[in-house]
Amino acid sequence: MKPTTLRSTLASAAPKPKPARAAPPSLKAYRYFLPFQTQWRDNDAYVHLNNIIYNAYGDSIVNEYLINHLGLQLPSTDANHRPTPVGLMVNSSLSFAAPLSFPSPILGALSVSSVSKSSITWQVGLFAARANLDRSSISNGTQLALEDHSDATFPTRFDSSIQVIPGKDGQLPTAAAWGSMTHVFVDEKTRRSTPLPEQWREKLKGLQGRWE
Repeated sequence: MKPTTLRSTLASAAPKPKPARAAPPSLKAYRYFLPFQTQWRDNDAYVHLNNIIYNAYGDSIVNEYLINHLGLQLPSTDANHRPTPVGLMVNSSLSFAAPLSFPSPILGALSVSSVSKSSITWQVGLFAARANLDRSSISNGTQLALEDHSDATFPTRFDSSIQVIPGKDGQLPTAAAWGSMTHVFVDEKTRRSTPLPEQWREKLKGLQGRWE
């Protein structure tokens, strides 16, 4: 091949455009919310949450919902234990838009994009937040002046009040990190896939978010 032909071929080969990066979802994409207080050990050498920590918070909000709202029973040897399907993670992905770091709290957000016979695909978002301190409750590092309280007036509420940091120009906050997780539910003993309980399906209808 002549050099002139090679140069002509290279010049005519236009680079392929890169696919546009997906924009982070806003709060309205989610249906369930759970605040978390970040921990000192969450930060890595770059002074923000390590990537595995983001996944841990996502896993936490999913399992908190399963246990406290769907009635998932963890495996137990107790004689009164009534087994429920066990969720095995088969897929997980996460994208990042902004860093999160200790000591700021974060808001975990959850919705469902797909429910099949024996699987659930969760959509998880983590939002930057700030502590909304309330001196009438013991929460978020509230400092109490003990001399100002008698036994009768000493606060006993343990709230977890936070405020999500607004988006640019007053828009709805968007996730600092977001992604999906898919559980396939199996029998606790046989580890074979099993149908989701009907009561789970009914509750999950209220968790359907705005996802394509």
